[in-house]
Amino acid sequence: MQYLRFIGLASLLGFCAAAVAAPAPRITRVILSPRYVENARVPELTIQSDLAITNQVLYASVPNAQVWTPLTNLLVTHSPYTVIDPQPATAAARFYRVLAQFPVSPPGVAIITAGTFTMGNPISGLYPDELPLHDVHISAFVAEVDLVTKTLWDDVYQWAIAHDYDFANEGDSKEDDHPVVAVSWFDALKWCNARSEKEGLEPAYWTDASQTEVFRSGQINLDSAAVKWNAGYRLPTEAEWEKAARGGASGYNYPWHDSNQFFHTRANVSQNPIFDTGFYPHTSPAGYFPPNDYGLHDMAGNVWEWCWDWYDANWYNEPAASDDDTRGPDWGEYRILRGGSWNDDSTYARCATRGFDDPSASFNAYGFRCVKGHVPAAKP
Repeated sequence: MQYLRFIGLASLLGFCAAAVAAPAPRITRVILSPRYVENARVPELTIQSDLAITNQVLYASVPNAQVWTPLTNLLVTHSPYTVIDPQPATAAARFYRVLAQFPVSPPGVAIITAGTFTMGNPISGLYPDELPLHDVHISAFVAEVDLVTKTLWDDVYQWAIAHDYDFANEGDSKEDDHPVVAVSWFDALKWCNARSEKEGLEPAYWTDASQTEVFRSGQINLDSAAVKWNAGYRLPTEAEWEKAARGGASGYNYPWHDSNQFFHTRANVSQNPIFDTGFYPHTSPAGYFPPNDYGLHDMAGNVWEWCWDWYDANWYNEPAASDDDTRGPDWGEYRILRGGSWNDDSTYARCATRGFDDPSASFNAYGFRCVKGHVPAAKP
């Protein structure tokens, strides 16, 4: 009789787990596993989770219990994994739940935990460069919750000019708390380096693969070997950007996962009823709209965001597109832009949309946000 009750419990947990959106860990199976002591059987849980986070597994005798008892805490190093309840109670049923204990994000940033996500357009085949769908594993990284504002840009820009940096553009904006615009890909890289040096961090971008000279001037089409990926501030790769934009969910058009429709109350694109007025650019203040589930603002609309990668319309067909921490093609003519902008309709604000332009281009709908490859350790 107890065996049947545990089987029923397994089915219930499987159903509940399917309703939990990633990146939350979920129990995908519960079975009774033989225990060789006393010829008994004990519950064995299979759990799916992101990596490099701590999961806490708890149990209770009723599903609506006010207090749940911890069974184990563990750092997830592989997924799926199993947990055995070695001393189950003799109650008619036992219920389990699993919670993620994420590292504490410093103010202004979000920790994007390591894991695999599905990249590309899950809804339509209208845009060939967004297909085929492919799974990509991304290491943990830190993303700033807001776009770089004009206030922040100016602060670093002035320091950089006084420390042997040069830029093709001074940057522009509608207001100081709006995202900076009219900056090229080259200028974004040099600005990231200047910010790193200003804060005493090692720069990410160097003039060549020898990594002996910091990229501070000119227009150099760097390759991946010229980047210290876990050093200071840098642009996200295209895959990092899309993983962050999706907020841990999959199968949706936009950075929200309660609908595949676009809402002007959630992002700033053309004809926004609040911001599509006055002089250009029709940007909105950084952080004005609600964040996605990772806590990131403006992953849809406001300004296009420069990413590291070269653009290749056929890239998703290449095996290297599914490499762990893929960084895009080795060469190209254009660099990637993501997220859409105030100047474009909602089609371009989808998570899968792939924009691109010459790396020297500076337009009043082009901006960026910073990421860092190093993830701070979780506090005990």
